[in-house]
Amino acid sequence: MKFIIQREQLMQSVQDVMKAISSRTTIPILTGMKLEVSEEGVKLTGSDSDISIESFIPQEEDGIVYVENIEPGSLVLQAKYFPDIVRKLPQNTVEIESDNYRNVTIRSGNAEFHLNGQDPEEYPQLPQLHTEDSFELPIDLLKNLIRQTVFAVSTSETRPILTGVHVRIANGELEFIATDSHRLASRKIPLEHPEGKNLPPVVIPGKSLTELNKILDDSEDTIEVSVTDNQVLFRTKHLYFLSRLLEGNYPETSRLIPE
Repeated sequence: MKFIIQREQLMQSVQDVMKAISSRTTIPILTGMKLEVSEEGVKLTGSDSDISIESFIPQEEDGIVYVENIEPGSLVLQAKYFPDIVRKLPQNTVEIESDNYRNVTIRSGNAEFHLNGQDPEEYPQLPQLHTEDSFELPIDLLKNLIRQTVFAVSTSETRPILTGVHVRIANGELEFIATDSHRLASRKIPLEHPEGKNLPPVVIPGKSLTELNKILDDSEDTIEVSVTDNQVLFRTKHLYFLSRLLEGNYPETSRLIPE
């Protein structure tokens, strides 16, 4: 595996996937970050079993080359060291190379670092969600929905279901509801072309939505939201954010607000 990449793009992707990596995981390989290099570009993956994030850096976009001199391959790098190394590199381009024994060399200007990689085959495969239950909305609107509701989720684990945000589509409207039993935040928006947009009521962990909100840039691009039995996927052009859903029935909140 070998490639040369723009440091700024690499740093941005590393920071995004780091939000899904925890040092407290019981699966040792998940303390690392998976790096997959192909002719199309570089994909980084981080996961802690609850949240999984994939960030893709295309080889070229809008006439700008981000990755060059590509020799495809994949490995897992220790997330404890790799982000610090990238942050301290002196030049705008970074060369990353690994040999057959997964010894990784990172070069930039006069700086050179050596890391031991791990076997990418040990890294769990992220599920590819294929579902009819999906819809799209502008990213800045989703960020608003999250900001205006997630602050009201419960931080107490005594009622785990209240640590999430209840999301549902009803009567052509998308609704986000959060409560910690003392306060309640609710935001409804009408959906464009609501026909055919299905979404079973789900409860997304507040922690997942907070991390997603940090990663997404304010933009008018759209984001696709897909749901299966126990997971929700948020997908943009170069980002894939997967979170587990909370199990259980969310309390009926409509009765709490007087007519």
